[in-house]
Amino acid sequence: MEQWQSFRAITLRPLFACLARWRVTPDGVTFLSLLFGLAFCPLIFVSYPLAFACLFVHAVLDGLDGPLARYLGTASRRGSFTDTMVDQLVVSATTAALMRLGTIGLEAGDLLLAGHFGVGPVAMCGSPGTQDDHRLCSHPKPFVKPYFQWWSR
Repeated sequence: MEQWQSFRAITLRPLFACLARWRVTPDGVTFLSLLFGLAFCPLIFVSYPLAFACLFVHAVLDGLDGPLARYLGTASRRGSFTDTMVDQLVVSATTAALMRLGTIGLEAGDLLLAGHFGVGPVAMCGSPGTQDDHRLCSHPKPFVKPYFQWWSR
């Protein structure tokens, strides 16, 4: 995974330099990712190609926010947590939209959501027995309280 991250960082360095000049922030990229991901939900009932184009843009943006934060030197646990929550929200909303459309049956959709919500906390906490500083559960007290205070401002 580290090799992939360094390859991506080197390959995308010119794009990150442009985004930095334009003052695009990783949080802004995450927010755009959320908007495109959620746009899938109403669009799937109107236009399949447009809906899946929005989902594709969401996936691309979701892959850029973390590397951009590392490039700018602004990577943080808060950003990692926000990115994870945006991913959870988009997966849940798109699954619900596909269930409503009838593309995914209720049982399969329930299993997908249950599996996804089971994986999310593990992804945020890291593997048991590891010291992963950028994960939420490695330092719950100093991280969670300031994070929610930040959101309430």
